[in-house]
Amino acid sequence: MTRAAGLGVLALAILPSVALGATASKPKPTRVALSFQRRTSAKSCPSEKELRRQVTSILGYQPFDRHAKRVMACVLWADKAMLHARLRLSDARTGKSLGVRELSATGPGCEELASAVALAIALAIDPLAKPPAPHPVEQRATAPPSPPLRTTPHSVSVGAGAAAAAPVRVGQEAGPVPPPPAVAAALLDAGPEPAVADERPDAGPPPVAVSPDAGVEAPVVLVPPVAVDAGAALALEAKPDAGAPPAPPKAEPPPAAAAAASTEEARPFYGLAGAGADWTVNLVPRRAFGVVVHGGVAWSFASAELEVRWLPSTSFNSNGGSISSTLVTGAAVGCALFGDWGACGLVQAGPLSSQGSGYPQSLNATTWVLAIGARGQWDWVFAHPVGLRLHVDGLVNVVRPRLLVNSTVAWEAPPFALAVGAGLYVVF
Repeated sequence: MTRAAGLGVLALAILPSVALGATASKPKPTRVALSFQRRTSAKSCPSEKELRRQVTSILGYQPFDRHAKRVMACVLWADKAMLHARLRLSDARTGKSLGVRELSATGPGCEELASAVALAIALAIDPLAKPPAPHPVEQRATAPPSPPLRTTPHSVSVGAGAAAAAPVRVGQEAGPVPPPPAVAAALLDAGPEPAVADERPDAGPPPVAVSPDAGVEAPVVLVPPVAVDAGAALALEAKPDAGAPPAPPKAEPPPAAAAAASTEEARPFYGLAGAGADWTVNLVPRRAFGVVVHGGVAWSFASAELEVRWLPSTSFNSNGGSISSTLVTGAAVGCALFGDWGACGLVQAGPLSSQGSGYPQSLNATTWVLAIGARGQWDWVFAHPVGLRLHVDGLVNVVRPRLLVNSTVAWEAPPFALAVGAGLYVVF
C-alpha cells in the first residue's frame, strides 16, 4: 500500500468519528410557551398562527411548547395612529419576569411591526438567530403616466454614483418623481424628503450616452435614495419599475441592535410560603384532618422547606374508657423539581400527647413520633404570585408510639402512614 492510499484509508476512518462527535455535541433547541393576545384595535395585525409561522421560519425549527419552562407573552394593540406590541418573557413556574420589550410602528398596515415582533421573539429564544431576508414590497405608482416619447428606443448609461442611488426615467419632460406610497408611509418620522440635486452651471450635466438615432438628448431624472426608519428593526426593499435598474438592498440591522430590550434581572431563586389541609392515616389512633404551614426557598431545579403539621384531638374508646390524642410535628422537606412536578424526601418528628378518661386512674402521657418518607407534589402558579399545591406523602414510622391502659396495649402506630393534602402558597 502506498503512502497516499494509507492516508486515504486513515481519513475515511476518522471522518465518521468526527461526524458522530459533532452530532452528539449539538445543543438541544430552546423552546417557550406562547401566550398571544391581539386586541380589537389591532385586527390588521397577523394572527397567532401567522406569528408562530414567522418565528419558526427565522429559527428553522418549531420553538413553541406549551409545557416549556418559560412563557413568551405577546400583546398587540393600536392607539390612534400607532401600532404597539409588548413582549414579556417569564418563568412558567413562578411567573417571574425575565425580560420586557415594547415595539411601536406607524402606518395603516401591521407588516413591519409583525416582522419586528417575530424577530424579537426569535432572538429572545436564540440570540444567535439570523434576521430574515428582506421581502420586496411592490410599488404602485400614483403619478399620472408619462407622455409618450418622440424618440426611438435608445439606451441611457448613468455614472456609477448616480446609478446606485435610484432608478432612471427617460422622457422629453423632466420632473421630480414622487416616492411610492408604500415607502412614503414608512417615512413619517424620517424628516423631509431629500431634494433633487441642483444642476450647477460649472458642473455640467451628468454623463449620458445616447444612441445616434435618438434625435434629441433625453433628460435624466435621479431620484434620491429613501431612508427608512430603523426603529422597527426591519429591512425594506422596494421593487423597481419594469425596465429600471434594481435599487440597492438595504443593509440588515445587526442582531445585537435588534435584540436590545429593557430587561429585569432574574434572581436565581425565590421564596415561597403557604398553608393547607391534610388528611392522614396511621399517624394518630384515628384518621384525622390537620393543618400544614410551610415556607422555604426554591430554585428552578430544587427546593428546601420547613413544615409544621397540627392534627387536632381525636378520640376512641378502649377498655371502658376514652383516649384522645393530639399530634404536632415539624418536618424538613427537600425536593427535586421537574417543571411543575416535584419528587421530595422528608423527615418529620414531634410529640404525641394523649389523655385517658373514664378509667380508675386517668393520666396524661406524651411520646415522640419520628417518621421518614417520600412525597410527590404538584405546584401551579395560576395567578401570580398565588399558586396551588397538591401532595401525597408515604411515611415509615421509625418510632412507633404505643398507648397502654392497665398494661394493655390500646393502640400502637402501624409501620406505615399516609398523608394527602392541598393548599395555597405565594411566591416572593
